[in-house]
Amino acid sequence: MKLLAVVFLFLPMLAIAQDIYKWKDDKGQWNFSQTPPLEKKADRAQTQPPEKQKNRDSPELVVRKKLTEPPAPPYIEIYRTEHRVMEKNESRWKLSWKAHIWNRSEAPARFAVSFHFLDHHGFIVERDLKAGLYLAPNEGMVVDGTKLVAKTSAPKIAKSTAEIRLH
Repeated sequence: MKLLAVVFLFLPMLAIAQDIYKWKDDKGQWNFSQTPPLEKKADRAQTQPPEKQKNRDSPELVVRKKLTEPPAPPYIEIYRTEHRVMEKNESRWKLSWKAHIWNRSEAPARFAVSFHFLDHHGFIVERDLKAGLYLAPNEGMVVDGTKLVAKTSAPKIAKSTAEIRLH
């Protein structure tokens, strides 16, 4: 009964105090204080509910974090693009293109490659799209395609570039 009285007496102070120490004296009585005793070993008293005392990196929180945080998006690098004129006729040119890409992340990627044919000033003259692509983590591939371009637009093409569109 005395122990309960002591605990209820110290409850308001437990909410305010930062560190509360508890120990048993020679008579077996529990003692609570803001300073630990010099002659005995004292433990810190629990001053917060257990759920607030959990370590930030406890396994429960890490698992909960992994389940609730969205995964990092894949990082796909296009490290080279190229194009060539394959055929010319009176109305159109047939262009062939390649994009060399690498998945630099630890996550697999589903994506599309949008290939752009540019003029000397960097403006898009024509574009092509290759969709439904998949790349495993830390792997590379070459994506290629062909595009028929009107004879009036084709001579303006000076360079090429590409961009990734994640699904």
